[in-house]
Amino acid sequence: MNKNIDYKTYISLHEKCDETFAKVAKLRWNTPDEKIIRTVDWMKKNNFGEIHGTMWFEIVAYNDMKDIVGYCFFMQNPKDRMQWYLGDLIIDEMYRKQSIATNIIKIGINMALENKGKHVYAYIEKENIPSISLHEKLGFRNLKRLEPFADFIFGNDQSTFEYNI
Repeated sequence: MNKNIDYKTYISLHEKCDETFAKVAKLRWNTPDEKIIRTVDWMKKNNFGEIHGTMWFEIVAYNDMKDIVGYCFFMQNPKDRMQWYLGDLIIDEMYRKQSIATNIIKIGINMALENKGKHVYAYIEKENIPSISLHEKLGFRNLKRLEPFADFIFGNDQSTFEYNI
């Protein structure tokens, strides 16, 4: 496996072609081929940044063959523009332990900072030890409670992790 990874930041939903949407859907939700068209349509209609009238960007990691091997999105809080949400961080199983998640998060934090961000929030399931370890290694602090973000609903099995930029 070649370890050359390229990172692309998509600031606009319209920058991505349907093929990219489909690859992201497969990685995020393991969407079967027969459901890809419906999933892509759903993704296009449910861009939370556009829905909330706030900034949103996605970071996608590609291998040499242009396969998507990592993904995450960041969204600015419409109620407090200095707060950012880090969501749906996922790395292909074959590419874990190669610093891809670390690089994606660092790119996202820098972009949030460039857009006057002061805090980044991640909501992590309490049993997801690898994700908790990664976020703590990067300087996120477990608030040991659920902190509201926009009108998102999080489960009681999650905790809020905060990074102060």
